[in-house]
Amino acid sequence: MMLFLKVIFCVLLCCPLAYVVTYLFTKIVDDATKKH
Repeated sequence: MMLFLKVIFCVLLCCPLAYVVTYLFTKIVDDATKKH
């Protein structure tokens, strides 16, 4: 049961993290595109 909760916690933690990384990556690419 504890392992199951850990897996859920990791998924909840990683999903927003992946979203933030994707957002930052898009922002950096957008900035780089605007400069050129």
